[in-house]
Amino acid sequence: EFRPLGAARKASDGCPGKTGEPTAGLMDRHGVVHLAGVCGDRGTEDKWRDRLWYNHSTRIESGLAVVLGPRFSTGASEFVYPTLAEDERGGLQLAYRDVDTGEGRLVRVSGDGFGVPIVFARSVSRRLRWNPVVTAARGGGVHVVWEDGGRVFLRSIRPSVTGRVSSPI
Repeated sequence: EFRPLGAARKASDGCPGKTGEPTAGLMDRHGVVHLAGVCGDRGTEDKWRDRLWYNHSTRIESGLAVVLGPRFSTGASEFVYPTLAEDERGGLQLAYRDVDTGEGRLVRVSGDGFGVPIVFARSVSRRLRWNPVVTAARGGGVHVVWEDGGRVFLRSIRPSVTGRVSSPI
């Protein structure tokens, strides 16, 4: 039987605008809960642009705001749903569809921020509430699954010699 434990805590503090539906979550091997999502950001040119955000339970309990990530040129609507995976080395990888380019992208996230995104797919279909799915791979790295043009693809991405995830393309 499941029941609520403790009070609800706001995870999206620090988002410049309203958070959207898209949110990914996972609990790592140390019991820390990691969350990523999309929020609105008016930007300097007074135009609504959405962006990715990340937070985890230790930061939330300490009263720290979200870490803001890549920004899009427009609202993401339902077309950017991030997914998270913890790789074998304990790194967190976030996969998403870039609403501006249609590409599938992968980026490492941490309490320190977002890494540099890499492109793993030149095109990901713009399906309502569907985005690339990422999962850990044995020996490090991740596997990414996505749909494009009515076909499903799988790509394995391994870390480079520096330990950073490198582009497969």
